[in-house]
Order: sequence, then structure tokens, then C-alpha cells
Amino acid sequence: HESDDYRPYIYITDDSGKTWRNAVRGIPNDAFVRVVREDPARKGLLYAGTETGVYVSFDSGANWAPLQMNLPIVPIHDLTIKEDDLVAATHGRSFWVLDDLSPVRQAADVRSANKVILYKPSDATRARIGGGGGGGRRGGAAQSAETEPMGANPMTGAVVSYYLPSEAKEVKIEYLDKSGTVVASAANVDKSAGFHRATAASFSYPGYVNPPRMLMWGAGGRSTIPAPPGEYTVRMTVDGQVLTQTFRWTKDPRSPATDAELVAQYQLAKRISDRTTEANNIVVKVRSIREQVLKACESHPELKSDADTMMAKFELVENAIYQTKAQSGQDLLNYPIKLNNRMAALMGVVVGVEYGPTQQTYEVFDMLSKLLDVEVANMKRLEDNDLKAFNMKLTAAGGTPIVPVLGTQ
Repeated sequence: HESDDYRPYIYITDDSGKTWRNAVRGIPNDAFVRVVREDPARKGLLYAGTETGVYVSFDSGANWAPLQMNLPIVPIHDLTIKEDDLVAATHGRSFWVLDDLSPVRQAADVRSANKVILYKPSDATRARIGGGGGGGRRGGAAQSAETEPMGANPMTGAVVSYYLPSEAKEVKIEYLDKSGTVVASAANVDKSAGFHRATAASFSYPGYVNPPRMLMWGAGGRSTIPAPPGEYTVRMTVDGQVLTQTFRWTKDPRSPATDAELVAQYQLAKRISDRTTEANNIVVKVRSIREQVLKACESHPELKSDADTMMAKFELVENAIYQTKAQSGQDLLNYPIKLNNRMAALMGVVVGVEYGPTQQTYEVFDMLSKLLDVEVANMKRLEDNDLKAFNMKLTAAGGTPIVPVLGTQ
């Protein structure tokens, strides 16, 4: 091009340099080429950086097509493939990154554009990544409303790419583990025609049930259980048509933990979560009994003394499990947390790091479980004896028996 020849030249040999051919079909005559790279994961998949943008070839250079998308018309001085991303060094517009090349690598296998396509996802990383898109205002917000140029961060988590030949009425994307349990669902799924990407906001299992009007200290935001490393399936349903692909959910490479240790983390967190829910349900049942007993005593005041005696026993169980004096989050600074909160806080300790559980966490869980077993037995005895006796008196007086329910208490 420095001699006023702006035509593209890409010479390719198939016989170790004995013969060469110029393979530039599809690249405009005025887009001279600066760099060509072959995809390390797929033989014959080539990327060319030209004076006007990026081109791709799926057949070892026999044919080229633009790979421009939102890249402006700009000289591409170099290209490199970093893992699953294509990085372009431009002249005057900084670095541009095409993240997740898996759909491009599979494009040659997808011959028809008239069908729904779910591309096989790349392996996804269980990484704790925070932060926004960067950027800011020049001179501070108070000085100027002009924003600095900034690029959008790529999607994180288990990113799924798909193609719709026409607009769909319903598109649902779900992630399943080996047992077929739905771990997560993609949010804000695009239903319009074209190529799209989606990801789940949280790739985790639901944790303990925390009912309304139940305050916790040191356990907020820990009510979900991160999915452990392993093989998962993404299932996309488009207007009744179901497509599936598999992928691996891998551990954070910065963590020294093994996959087995993170599976153990999930297993212990699940046990803690189940027992926390069990503890919370007892509190909900006591609340339900109290509410029904108060209403029964309005119609049958002669039973109030029996009701007070019975409820005092139930409240001993409730107070052992939950700090009933707390009326706001800050109250738990003045009144000690009880059994359910201690369980929930322990779950936060277990899932709050990218490591396997320590021996101490197992020991604390066993200790708390034994304490909970005592209250579970107390609750069962009160339901089988005291509540049953009260219901007999209530029924004899013409009232409706008390039946504990697990609703929103």
C-alpha cells in the first residue's frame, strides 16, 4: 500500500511453500491486509485484519466475509486469539475484543439460517467478578456531564448464544445439572429475529427459606448456594421446540481448591440450608398457632388460661430458635442471635469463599444441628400432646381445631 497498491494480498501454501495462491475472494479491492491469524481451536478458520476492518474465512481462505458487527471502519494493525476471545489492535480506536468465539467456530457447521440454532457454549468459569463498565466524567461529576468513552464489559457466567430465524412468541433458557434439576434461568431473553446472547444472573441453587418478618444478622445475601464445578446442560425452548447443549462449569482459576472440595462445599451448604429452613419453619408454625389461638380465644374466652399455658411452652421453642425481641435489623446488636441465625451465618462462612469447608465448619454444624434436634423434638412433643389436648377442648366448645400452617408469617 505504500506504493499506492491498496489491493489485498493473502498468500497461502498447501505444500510447504512449493506453490502459493492469493486467497482474497470476498475482501474489497481497496482493503489491503495487515495481518492474518488462524484460530488455534479450529483448523481452517482464519481472521484477517485489513485497512477497513476484520474479515473471517471458514474454508482456509477460499472465501472471506466481513466480521465487522459494531466495530467501526478502522485499520486493524494486529489480531490475536486469547483463549476464546478475538482481540483487535486498531489504529486510532484502541483495542476491541470479540468475546466468546464459540459461535464463530461453529458457524461452518451451521449451513441453514432458516432454523433455530443453539450454539454449544464455551466452558464457563465460576468466578466472583464485580465492577461495572468503568469510565466516568472528565474533571468530576460537578465539573462536567461529558462521559469518558468506555466499552461494555462482556457477559459473565454461563453465556449462551443462539439464533432465531424469525421473531418467537416464547423463548426460555434454563440450566440443568446432571440430575435434571433446574439450577438457573436466563433473564431478559431476546425473542426477536437474529443472533443473540443470554446468561443467568445467578448460577446457584436456592438456599434456605427466610420468611417475612424474620430478621437475620451477618447472614444477608447468603441464601443461595453456588453451583459446584461439573457438567451442566443448557435447555432452550422456542415456541415448544426444545434444543439442548452441554458445557462445563469450571472453578475459578485463581482458587487452589479442587473440584472435589467445591463439591463438598455445595454439599455442606445444602445441609446447612435445609436445617436453617427447618428451624425457620418451626418459628412460622408457632406464629401460625399463636394467630389461630388468639382468634379462638376471642370466641371462647373460657379457654384463655389453657391457651396461655400452652403458648408459653411453644414460645420457649420459638425463642430458642429465633430472636423474637428483634423488631429491626439493628436490634440484633443488643439482643443475641439465636439458633436459626447462627445456622444461616455459618452457611455464609461456607459459601463466602472459593475453598472447601474446613474441619471447624463441620464441627460447628454438628453442634448446631444437635441443638436444633432438641427443639425439633420439643416442637413435636408439644404438637402431639399440648396442642392435641387444647384442640379437644376447643372442639368440645364448638370451635375449629388449630392446624399449624407454613404460610407467609
